[in-house]
Amino acid sequence: MLNNERIFNLVLLLGAFVPISYYLTYKAFKSRVPINKLWGNVDTGLRGFYKLSMFLCLFGMLAVLFFITMSVDKDTKILNKKYSQGGINYLIQSLALIIVPSLVWMPLSYMYLIQPSLLLKIAIVVTLTIVAIGGLLLAYTIKNTYPTKMINRNILYKTMAITGANYLAFHLVFLDAIYWTYSFF
Repeated sequence: MLNNERIFNLVLLLGAFVPISYYLTYKAFKSRVPINKLWGNVDTGLRGFYKLSMFLCLFGMLAVLFFITMSVDKDTKILNKKYSQGGINYLIQSLALIIVPSLVWMPLSYMYLIQPSLLLKIAIVVTLTIVAIGGLLLAYTIKNTYPTKMINRNILYKTMAITGANYLAFHLVFLDAIYWTYSFF
């Protein structure tokens, strides 16, 4: 039976597959669609910023995971619920909303480039919207996570995690869900 801790670890494991899914999708479709087509009409001057922003998102997610690993224990309050009494669910939900749809974004986008359809367009927009909502929820959840011992290192780790989660939310909402979607279609 899957308990919350196992579900949480499964979601994190799926997170490792996101870059793998992007790579495998690229390998599968590269002969039919050049990867540059994924940029759509994103301004060429912004593409460098996008690439930098993707790395900042990676570091932001690592800061969140570091905070969870180093500062969160069974008595940590997450949105006023102890981690061990359901607080973990807030982390599971927000991370799953980011990770699971991210696994299908690139395959859907390539499929759309090969044979555009309204259904694929809707699927891509919904996928990026769900990921953006997950980013906002993660930022809110991290901000409202209170380790039982607010010692200096936990305060530092939480500050880093809040900064990382906020930047991730910014990227997922404004750069991906809004600007990229507008530029792609």
